[in-house]
Amino acid sequence: MRMARIDQLMLMGPVILTGILNSLDKSSTLESDAVVRETKVFAYQAIGLLALRMPQLFREKIDMPVRLFDALKMEAQYLRLAIQEATSSLALAYKDAPATVLKSLEALLFRNSQVHCPSRYICMLAASDSRLDIREMALEGLFPGEDYRKSGSRGLNLKYPKLADMLDFILGQQPFMFDTTGSGDGKLLLESTTFVAMIKFLLKCFEADAKENDMVEDTEFLDSVNKLCLLLEHAMSYEGSIQLHADASKAFITVATSFPQVIASRYSAKVTWLKQLLGHMDSGTRESVARLLGIASSVLPMSESSALISELVFTICGRLKFRFEMQHGFLCALGYITANCILRTPTVSFRINYLHGFCGSDWKHLIHSACSCNIFHFIL
Repeated sequence: MRMARIDQLMLMGPVILTGILNSLDKSSTLESDAVVRETKVFAYQAIGLLALRMPQLFREKIDMPVRLFDALKMEAQYLRLAIQEATSSLALAYKDAPATVLKSLEALLFRNSQVHCPSRYICMLAASDSRLDIREMALEGLFPGEDYRKSGSRGLNLKYPKLADMLDFILGQQPFMFDTTGSGDGKLLLESTTFVAMIKFLLKCFEADAKENDMVEDTEFLDSVNKLCLLLEHAMSYEGSIQLHADASKAFITVATSFPQVIASRYSAKVTWLKQLLGHMDSGTRESVARLLGIASSVLPMSESSALISELVFTICGRLKFRFEMQHGFLCALGYITANCILRTPTVSFRINYLHGFCGSDWKHLIHSACSCNIFHFIL
């Protein structure tokens, strides 16, 4: 088909397509059958080639898109790539389709993209495409109707995949992303813009799941929360963009709002890693990390929390001068950690008095920025 003349395809194209569809309909479902596997892969590749060479075979109706979307849901994993490539080729065939067909196709795309994990993952990857139109279509696929909501329109009943399903699919594609050997110190496996879209979408899945049921006692959902945390930790890699770090650190707080004890327990063991992020160039990231450190400190023994406060105080007030970002991050962390300690016991108040002696120096403008941490109003 790739080398055939167009006049030959005009005659044989419909016959070839009918034969391909018949072979798919009558094929065995046994994945162990090597002949069946190769035949199915060839069939979907042939559909893609026909869509490129003879788009008129498809553009008058949406039977083939329906078949391919169903195949993405039902066929075995080894066929997914061939089906996805055929679907991409088929999209070009509808460029000049009638308006009624395009409307039906739009409804089909909206219906299938809502809960279909492979489609959403493809959109996440396409969010970092070099072509603007591809990026815009990808974001529309992930977050349909956002522009309409901004203009006041309503009526879209948006549905999202289960968080567990979406994370499991991502895990299948990028298993090293969930490596537990390190936190944010490895190579970023995907483009930052892909991660930004991925995190935003996963948070929507998380919020949708949390609204439907009480997930606090759901062990399966708690496992998904831990997987989400692993993904966010990977997103904090030094190779990530400032926007990615800001979104990932803010996502930690979003999750912690619903599962404070889970997040506190997890990150009480990662205090050293969190302290390294307090000097981040982005103020929003610094404040989110400081807040996360405060949440983690709530489950530390009082002696460890007190030692952490002492370390921050003596670092801030020592002779060694740090850059502004580090000073700000340390002060924010000090505010959140001390606030948590005061809720548990008042014995930490002497630390505040120690810092109060520096209010008349260059620290005052930095201490002011820590007021939002709900503790320094006691000393100002």
